[in-house]
This record gives sequence, structure tokens and C-alpha cells, in this order.
Amino acid sequence: MTPTEAPTGIRILTRMGIPIFLQPAHVVQQGRIEGLAVRQGRLTFQVKNSGNVHFMEQAVRVRGVGGNDDSRFDHQEAGWYVLAGAARTRELALPPEACASIRTLAVEVRMEKAALQERLDVPPDTCTP
Repeated sequence: MTPTEAPTGIRILTRMGIPIFLQPAHVVQQGRIEGLAVRQGRLTFQVKNSGNVHFMEQAVRVRGVGGNDDSRFDHQEAGWYVLAGAARTRELALPPEACASIRTLAVEVRMEKAALQERLDVPPDTCTP
């Protein structure tokens, strides 16, 4: 290549991170569901890890129940890991056709050896903008 020729080719730079989890001598695995709220037809909550090791959410399930304990909707999604001392915020749009008739929301976060559960009584006006 001469000094007047432009170099040809593609240069690709990649940065990759791999999480490494180290166990402390005394393991405390503890989590909770906090901040359950419904506003304008959207459910929000946090899965908080108050332990000293990460945990993996296997699945997150939200069920909406009507006044006669009849199921109005059932939503399940895959989880992710929650680092020690951290929280993962979740947000879910409630189905408009079911939202007005929901009286209770039940949230369950399944983990490998335990499950977190929380319920919220839903006031009738939470689906309106």
C-alpha cells in the first residue's frame, strides 16, 4: 500500500461483560415485593433483594381476580436475576377489558427454592386516565 492509498476493510470492536457471582461465608437470601400500585390501568411494583447474594426470578406471575373470586386475567413472564441490595422494577399494562372488574391483584415471583407473594386490593377508579 502506498501513502496515497486509503486503507480498506472493516474494524469491529466488541466489549463483553460476564457476571461473576462470589458467595459470602454466610449466605442470606432474602427478597420481597414492594410498592404494588395501579395507576391509569398500569400495575407497577419492585422486586427487592435485601439479602447478600443475588437471586434468580424463575417466573413472575400476575393474576387479576374479580369480586366473586373469578379470574379476570393471568399473565406470566420470565424473570431475571436481582443483585444483592438492588431492586428490579416491573410494569404491566392491565388488559382494558378486564381492568374495571378487577378487585384484587396477586403477584407471585417464583425463585429456585422459594416464592415471593403479595396481594393488592384494587380501588374501582384505577383504570381511568
